[in-house]
Amino acid sequence: MRQFYSSLLSKFTLYNHQALVLQSPSGEAKLPVELDVYARLVHFQKHTNAVNVAVILDTNGLSAIYRGHGYHLPDVHAERPSGLGSYPAVVAVPSDIAFEHWPSVVCLLTEKSHYLDQKPNPLQFFDEKTESLYIVTRIEQRLYLLLIYKSRRQQRDSAVASFLSEMIPTLRNTRQYNLLLQKKSK
Repeated sequence: MRQFYSSLLSKFTLYNHQALVLQSPSGEAKLPVELDVYARLVHFQKHTNAVNVAVILDTNGLSAIYRGHGYHLPDVHAERPSGLGSYPAVVAVPSDIAFEHWPSVVCLLTEKSHYLDQKPNPLQFFDEKTESLYIVTRIEQRLYLLLIYKSRRQQRDSAVASFLSEMIPTLRNTRQYNLLLQKKSK
């Protein structure tokens, strides 16, 4: 149960990274988590020269209106996000999001959502217009992991494949759920 708790803490620390950074006196979200997922994203982005590594939220169809990171007072009126704004980056490395890629990213997510919902494997798409490679996979029902490269990469790039094979189960808590199910069946 401790591993499951630790995994959830790491995951929620990642998803709330921007809000935590704002509250930290040093400007860094240094929390006592066993697995610093944000640090792994930063290391991977620098190691592979990715333009962006991001976790994207699909706000379409949410019962509550998405208002951005952190807590928001319930009585304050806000407009429901639309268009490109309905796919905000929950966390991005580097923190300045490559907005020139966002139309292609949103188009990819909307057109290939059925594929991403059915297949556990990442989808790779090279956009000739932007000369960029997009690698995207679904983490949870409305969350996607996105990698953007400014050039074509090999289909089986070992650094990317290794990162995805480690990060996707980490963000999905696959191992922890399986351990809990094994304990429950005993």
